Amino acid sequence: RARAPHIYWDLSGSSPDRLPRMETDAALISPDRTIIIDAKFYEDPLTTHRGAERYRSDHLYQLFAYLRNAKTKGKAYEHPEGILLYGQTDTDLDASFEIQGHQIRVYSIDLNQEWRGVYEDLLSLVE
Repeated sequence: RARAPHIYWDLSGSSPDRLPRMETDAALISPDRTIIIDAKFYEDPLTTHRGAERYRSDHLYQLFAYLRNAKTKGKAYEHPEGILLYGQTDTDLDASFEIQGHQIRVYSIDLNQEWRGVYEDLLSLVE
């Protein structure tokens, strides 16, 4: 199933109404896996700090917040994976890593190709 769920903060205390709403771009849910996708469209998906290119921290933190709080959605969201998906620019991205038990992939997709190529690239991300 494909959805775009809102994720609720796993919290206690006062003033939860002042917390920002977490709205995912997409989530793919099957009996075996849940993948939360956050799509970004930036001219430069990387930042440079002290001469080294790095992923944008705000994008990674946003996806990580979704992954860490997703369990509030129920059993299907207990161990979600995440994809940070960028429209391709001059920078090609394709990296996979794990943070605190969550598989994360950072990937850029060429949106200038024929629709069939976009479709096949997206399918390859979840296979």
